[in-house]
Amino acid sequence: MFTQINIVPRWIIFLLDIIICTFSLVFAYSLRHNLDVTAVNIPELARNILVLVVINVAVFLNIKTYAGIIRYTSAQDSFRILFSVIISNGTFLILNLITITFFKLSLIPHTVLITNGLASFLLLITYRVLIKYFFLYIKNLKLDKRKVIIYGAGEAGLATKRTFDHDGSVNKNIVAFVDDDERKVGKTIDGVKILDAKNLEHLIAKHELDEIIFASYTIPDERKDQIIDLCLENDIKILNIPPPDVWTNGKLQPAQIQKLNIEDLLNRKSIDIDIDGIGKMLDRKRILITGAAGSIGSEIVRQLSKFDVGLIILCDQAESALHELYLELEESNKNKNFHAFIGDVRDEQRMDVLFNTYKPHYVYHAAAYKHVPLM
Repeated sequence: MFTQINIVPRWIIFLLDIIICTFSLVFAYSLRHNLDVTAVNIPELARNILVLVVINVAVFLNIKTYAGIIRYTSAQDSFRILFSVIISNGTFLILNLITITFFKLSLIPHTVLITNGLASFLLLITYRVLIKYFFLYIKNLKLDKRKVIIYGAGEAGLATKRTFDHDGSVNKNIVAFVDDDERKVGKTIDGVKILDAKNLEHLIAKHELDEIIFASYTIPDERKDQIIDLCLENDIKILNIPPPDVWTNGKLQPAQIQKLNIEDLLNRKSIDIDIDGIGKMLDRKRILITGAAGSIGSEIVRQLSKFDVGLIILCDQAESALHELYLELEESNKNKNFHAFIGDVRDEQRMDVLFNTYKPHYVYHAAAYKHVPLM
C-alpha cells in the first residue's frame, strides 16, 4: 500500500513547516513557565504566533525549504532549513530590538526566541528524517532484494548507496561497506556499517551475497584480481562504477553501475581490432594454423571461420582432438573449406610436405607446450 504513495505536494510540506514552527513557539513559551500552560500570556503568544507565521511564510517562500522531496532529504536540505530558521528568528530578534528601542515594548523574551529557534530546527529536521527512513523501511520490505556489499567506503561508495536509495525500482539491499582502510572499519555511513575488507570471504558466506560493487578507484590490481576470483568461485555478480568525470551532471545514475567488463581489468586501454582490415587481408587467402586442436589454436580457427577465407589448414599432432575440431567446423561452417593435416611442427620433412602442398599465405603459429615450467 505504502509503496504506491506519490510525492507529497509542496503546499502540504509548506503547511507542515509552518505548523511545526508555530508549535515550537508554543513549546518555547510553555518551557519558559516550566510547562505550565496556564501561566502563559495568551494574548502575547497569539500576537507573536501571527508575527512569526508572517515572517516564516516570507522566509520559507524565498529559501524554498518545501521544495525538496522529503524521502530524499540530504545534508543540503538540512543546511537550507538551518539557514531559514536563523533568518526567521533573526528577523524576529531585530524586530524585537526595534520595538524595545523606539517603543519601550518587548515583543518576545529572548530566551523564548532562542528556544523556539532550536526547537524549530530540530523538529523540521526530525520529521523529514523520520519520513525518509519510513520510506526506506517500506522499500526494504520487498522480498526480492539482492544482497550487496559496496567495496569502498569513500565518497564514491556513499554516492553508490544513495543512488540506490533514491531509485525505488532498484531492488538492492546494501548489507555493508567494506574497506581496506582500517581507520574506517567499525564506523557507519548512512546507517550502514563499514567492515574490514580482509574478512570479505567470511562476509560472503555469512550474508549469502548476490553482488559486490567496486566503488573505489584505489584498489590495487592484485587485490582486485583476488576479489574477482573469490566472486567467481561463489557465483557473485561483480559491478563497477565509472569515474566521476562521466557521471551525469555530477551525479551517479543506476544505469551507470554496470557489470564488470574484462576491459576493466586491463592496466591499459583496450585495443580496437580492425575487423574490416583483417577481413580484406585474409580475403580468399590460404591460412595455416599450427596447434589447431589446442585451446588457443581452436579458438583462432573459429574466429577465422567468420571471414571469407580461401582455405583453412588445421595442423596438429593430436589426431583425436584434430578430428573433433574438424567435425565441429564441418557442422557449423558447411560453406567453408577446411583441411586437416596431422604433423609435428618439429618434423622439418613433414612441414616441407605441408607447405609445398598447401602453400599458405599466412601462418598462425599456436603450437606450443602448455606446461613449460614442468619441462
